Amino acid sequence: MQWLAEVCIRRPVFTTMLIVAIAVFGLVGYGALGVDRFPNVDFPVVTVVVTNPGASAVEIEGDITEKVESAVNAISGVKEIRSTSVEGISQVNIQFSLNKDFDVAAQEVRDKVNLVIPELPKNIEPPTVRKFETNASLVIWLAAFTPHPLVGTTHLARRQVKDNWKPSMASCGCHCLVWQNPKCASHLTRCACAPTT
Repeated sequence: MQWLAEVCIRRPVFTTMLIVAIAVFGLVGYGALGVDRFPNVDFPVVTVVVTNPGASAVEIEGDITEKVESAVNAISGVKEIRSTSVEGISQVNIQFSLNKDFDVAAQEVRDKVNLVIPELPKNIEPPTVRKFETNASLVIWLAAFTPHPLVGTTHLARRQVKDNWKPSMASCGCHCLVWQNPKCASHLTRCACAPTT
């Protein structure tokens, strides 16, 4: 390093040109640096969804959500568990530490959920375990609002919308919301679809 200092002191023009060349190469390299606005990043989050049609939010919380949480809580590398219990649906999101292998984490969650299935209500639909993927975010939300009976609205949304789009989507689902006021009974059916990855 001492020889470089001596050369720079004896040859100031060489030193200046060397600094300018390094700066130029840096600017050219910075301009050619590739930037991906939507990088393919896998967040270590696994979601467990269990559906029990007709069950209230309180029943979902006590009979399904708490049992699933207790089962997956024993997995190593769990950083955070968040759950949502609404009428007929339990959703548990498990976030793992970044050094946890994503595929191994998803498989461990599947194993734990399969072990707890005998403790869940008998009339539940098969639980779904999915890895969180940025490319599989919901891209379409549709809402059908009508004063007609709920059965007709749900049939229309599921048969005419969901079933037609499902072959080209990674997942498609419908949720029915019902409310009433003194003047009319209204029903809202929402459909959400995610693209294939």
